[in-house]
Amino acid sequence: MSPTVRSRGFTLIELMVVVALAAILLALAAPSFTGTLARKRMEGVAEVFGTDLQYARSEAVARNTEVRLATGAGGACYTVFVWRGAGTCTCNPAVSCALFAAATDPAEIKTVDFSGTGISVTASTVYRFEPLRGMTADAASPAVTFATTGGAWQLTTAVSLVGRASTCSPSGSMKGYPAC
Repeated sequence: MSPTVRSRGFTLIELMVVVALAAILLALAAPSFTGTLARKRMEGVAEVFGTDLQYARSEAVARNTEVRLATGAGGACYTVFVWRGAGTCTCNPAVSCALFAAATDPAEIKTVDFSGTGISVTASTVYRFEPLRGMTADAASPAVTFATTGGAWQLTTAVSLVGRASTCSPSGSMKGYPAC
C-alpha cells in the first residue's frame, strides 16, 4: 500500500485571485493616498512660510533695519530680504535683488521656491517688519492663501500688527486648523 501524497502550496488560480484582489484594493487606495500627499505637502509649505515670517521678524530686530518677505508674481516662491530704502526682491524666475549694486538696493536673506509641488500662493504680497520691535510696518497686512492644484485644500496665513503669524482654514474643512 502506498501512502497518499499531499501537495502543499497554492494553485495558479488561487494565486491569480489574490493578485487581482490586491490590485483592486491598491486602485481604491491610490487616489486617497495622492490627496493625502497633496494636503501634507501644502501644510508643509504653509508651516515653513509661517516660520519664515517669524524669521523675517527676528532678522529685522537683529539687523536693526527693515526686513521684508515678498511672494513671487508667479505664486510659487517667496523671498526674505533686507530693504535698504529702494527696490524689491523678486524670485521669478530667479532671485533678483540688487538692480544697480548700490548700497541702497535690497539684499536677499533667504528664498524658498516650491514650484513643481502643485502648491500655489497668493501672488505679489509683501510683509514689512520694522526693526524696533519686529512689528509689521503696515496697519493691515495682507493674508496669504496656499492652495493645492485644483483648490481641494487651502490654508491662509495672516500676520497680526505685532508680527505674529497664524494659519487657518478658509472653508473650515481642514482638521487641525481653525476656520477663518
